[in-house]
Amino acid sequence: MPRTRASSSQTDDDKRRWAPTPPLLRDPDGPGPEGLTIVGELASPLGGLLWKTYRSILLWGQTDPEDRAGLFGTGTSKRRAGEIESVLEGANLELREPLDVTVSMLTEPEVMEESRIGQAARRISTWARSHPAPDTEFEFLRVAAAADPTNPHFALGVAEAARDRMLPAVAEAWYFRTIGLARRKADWPPYIEAYLAHGSMMLDRGSIPAARESFLKGFRRATRLGQVEAKARALHSLFTLEGAAGNTDEAPDFAGQAIELLGAGHPELPPLARDLAFFWLRNRYFALALDAFAAISERAPRAELPSILGGMARAAAATPDIERFEEARNRLSQLSGGPGVAEAWLDVARAALQLGNSEAAEAAAGHARRLARQSPGGQIEFLAGVLLDKSDQDRHTRPEPNIDVDGRQSALAERLIQLLSEPG
Repeated sequence: MPRTRASSSQTDDDKRRWAPTPPLLRDPDGPGPEGLTIVGELASPLGGLLWKTYRSILLWGQTDPEDRAGLFGTGTSKRRAGEIESVLEGANLELREPLDVTVSMLTEPEVMEESRIGQAARRISTWARSHPAPDTEFEFLRVAAAADPTNPHFALGVAEAARDRMLPAVAEAWYFRTIGLARRKADWPPYIEAYLAHGSMMLDRGSIPAARESFLKGFRRATRLGQVEAKARALHSLFTLEGAAGNTDEAPDFAGQAIELLGAGHPELPPLARDLAFFWLRNRYFALALDAFAAISERAPRAELPSILGGMARAAAATPDIERFEEARNRLSQLSGGPGVAEAWLDVARAALQLGNSEAAEAAAGHARRLARQSPGGQIEFLAGVLLDKSDQDRHTRPEPNIDVDGRQSALAERLIQLLSEPG
């Protein structure tokens, strides 16, 4: 009947809509056959063994299950087992168990479970990451996803690895494969994660509309399922996006919702507070930024402290608050070096110039230059010179603060400081 046919057509449309994209197992500019980078990275008998293992798993994964009987020649499994014994020789014992699983695959390929082979490949990728052998890790992540092709978690692992390897097109294909697989299985955590991660990647590339669409899809699914932490992460992402897009009225609303979901003591609250502090600094709500920087600086991890202290110095100078400027400068002087410290000293120099303290500015720029010489190759020395250019000093006048006309920003800041001060 017409209704039945329409229903069937709708079902077919849904299947096509959520059909996973095919797995990408070879880079377009990659040399030779799939997995060849393994032997290039591990130029040893072990590398040769792992490449053969990779190729065996790939062949098995790409063969229809009903055609796997007799896939590998007689004696292949015995030869491979002997090679494993010869190559390992008591070393790399963490590889023995997953490699033994692949020997079983060679012996009886028609009865092996996809999940078991996929897990074996993932364990080899974990070994490669710890040694480190990033190319080998990536290849075994991909072949794990090929061996267990309906597993969205494996596909997500490939997407994340491709993103970290600066392969955005490959990562995007695997993110959407993850979404398709997860949608078919109603496995929502990787579905949400894939959308949020894809949105972050798009935002990094400056594609605001694509990022917003992915963030919203992740947010809606997390909301439907009542997944509070995932919803808060999506809201944090939307706050970051709208701030980057210049939508300064909308952005804090997303941040405020995320704050309430996280609550006091949540480990994700300080990172959100840090992003809010920089948002207020960029948008000239200097007093609010200063209070937020001061609150999070007391519990910030060492890796983030330099940028926070630099932001605190700039907010203090713009307020102006000499006491907090000196506090930020003194605390920064206690950090002997490390990532971000030289950049933070440049922030202190800028702040000092806004306060009209050229002596402090020159001293801070000197610290930045000294630290930059320990890690050559950056632009710190050049930027310090530009900053102290005597002919351009008038551009360091104190900026006019933005006025919180409706009090929304101040209310959000007050609530944030309250939650940061409360125990979890």
